[in-house]
Formats: sequence, structure tokens, C-alpha cells
Amino acid sequence: MKQIKFIISVFLSIVLFGQVVFAQEQASSTKPGNGTKVFQSTFIPPLGTSGTSAHRYSNKFSFNILGGYNGGVEYLELGGIANINNGDVFGGQISGFTNINIGKTQGIQVAGFYNQVSKNMDGLQAAGFMNLNMQNTSGLSLSGFTNVSSANMAGGQFAGFANITKGTVTGLQLAGFINVAKKVNGVQLAFINVADSISGIPIGFISVVKNGYHKFEISANESLLGNIRVKTGIKHFYNIFTVGAKSTGNAFFWGLGYGLGGGVALTKKVGLNFDVIGQHINENQWTNELNIMGTFKINVSFKITKGFEFFAGPSYNVFAAELSSSENIMSNFVPWDFYNETFYYDDVNVKMYLGFNAGLRF
Repeated sequence: MKQIKFIISVFLSIVLFGQVVFAQEQASSTKPGNGTKVFQSTFIPPLGTSGTSAHRYSNKFSFNILGGYNGGVEYLELGGIANINNGDVFGGQISGFTNINIGKTQGIQVAGFYNQVSKNMDGLQAAGFMNLNMQNTSGLSLSGFTNVSSANMAGGQFAGFANITKGTVTGLQLAGFINVAKKVNGVQLAFINVADSISGIPIGFISVVKNGYHKFEISANESLLGNIRVKTGIKHFYNIFTVGAKSTGNAFFWGLGYGLGGGVALTKKVGLNFDVIGQHINENQWTNELNIMGTFKINVSFKITKGFEFFAGPSYNVFAAELSSSENIMSNFVPWDFYNETFYYDDVNVKMYLGFNAGLRF
């Protein structure tokens, strides 16, 4: 804890000193041009080879024992805790805690916690917690938690939790939880993907595309007589959330499921959809045992009016259940089968059967 407090205090001291010097520079009526030095070394501002004028010089090589505030870097900068530059950085920049650059950056930027670039970033960024770029980003951004680009991003964003780009992403967004972008020309891969529009593929449990594919379906088939489904994503690749039910004698069967699908247009009024759905089937109340139905469907759709379609097609169904607790579900739920096999080691029965479904989509 003491080490963390020390690092934070040093970081704040460097930032405060930099802001004071920068404010004085801006207030000056005569602003001298930046000079260039081969090398500079700083313990902590202003205790360095360039003293209080460090922010006016761009250095080919910069070495900051705790932290430094300089005018820029042309080849390499190393900092024990923080590197802060008032100008552009070219080459490599490595620090134990943070790199903050007011100008543009081209090259490699590595920090144990946080990287920030106020102008364009071209190259590789790697941070233990966060990369923040205020303008365009080109290259790779890697972080343990999040990457944020306030303009466009071309290349790849990889984050443990979230990638956020306020402009256009051209390339790949990969996050442990969520990707957000205005427009995507490429691939989003995360648990949740959000975008205004996508020319590519969003891959995730939930993909929400403002100008994408949003459909609601009601349908019937031999397994569950009433089904409600929501599809979201893009037409060529969407997520499916489904609930269905049927009543047989004294048994009420109901299922919850999730799936993936994609569609293509054959003509202006005729389309083709391929869906794969898995559902947990329950009898009367929720069951904890294995009762899984997997379904692959091919549906042909016919546009009736704008935004309103009729669809129908065949299905291939696989039902797997634990015999010790679900034998009645198997016998009452599955209407017919062409395959029936019991695996005694796991006490699991598998049945396969063909079916048919039809419904309305809007």
C-alpha cells in the first residue's frame, strides 16, 4: 500500500509540475521554438539535466528515474514511473506506470498501467489497465482492462474488458466483455457488441446493431406448438433468443434457448435462413437434469408486405436426456424418431427426428 501511495504521489507531482510549466509557457508573450538534445536524464521534475526548461526540448534519448516532463522524444524514452511529453514521440516509450503524450505518437508505447496520446497514435500500445487516444489510432492497442479511441481506429483493439471507439473501426475489436463502435468495417468479438452499422461480422452472445437486423418471430412446430423468438445482429449473422411451449395431456412442456443464424436474399421477396438453436426443455416446472434439444432449421421466407414475412421449412432435431430422471419427458415430448440410442455409461438417451416449422416474422 505504501508503494502504491508513493507511485501515485510521484505521478501527481509530475503532472502538476508539467501543467504549471505548460501554463506559464502558454501565458508567455514570446514562445521560443523547441530545441533538440541527444540525451536527457531526470530524477523527478525539475531535477534533471534540462531543469525547468525540459519541456522545451525534444530528446533523441530520454531516461527518467522516477518521472520526466519533456518536449518530445525521437528514439527511446524509459521511465521508472512516468513519462510525460509536451510534443511528439517517435520510437519506443516504456514506463513502469504511465506514458502521457500531448502530441502525436509513432512507434511503441508500453506502460504498466496507463497510456494516453492526445493526437494521432500510430504503432503498438500496451498497458496494464487502459489506453486512451484522443484522435485517430492506427496499429494495435492492448490493455488489461479497456481501450478508448475518441476518433477512428484502424488495426486491432484487444482488451480484457472493453473496447470503445467513437468513430469507425477498420479491423478487429476483441474484448472480454463489450465492444462499442460507431461503424465497423471488420469483426467485433465479445460477449456484447454494440455498433451503429457493421460491414463485417459481430460475434458475441448479444450483438446490437442500430442499423442492423432486428426481427421478432412467432412460429409453431411439432416439438413446441408455440414459439416466440427475437433475432438481433446483422442479416448474415445474428443471435437468437427463444421461448416455446406445448401442452400434452397433464404435462406442460416449455423451453428456453439460444442460437445463432444467418440469412441471404434469393430475390427481392424471397429469402433463406439457416438457424441453429439449443433449448433446455422442462416439464411443468424447471428441471435441473439434462434435457437438451438441439435444432438445425432451413427456412424459406416470403415477403408479404414491407417488414412482414411468412416463413417455413424443415428441421433436424436432436434430443438428449438423462434416463434416470427424464424418461417420461423423452416418451411424451419426442413425437417420433429415426434414431434412438442409450449410452449406459452416462445413462443418457439420444433421439433424432425430422420436423417442420412455420411462422411469421416482422
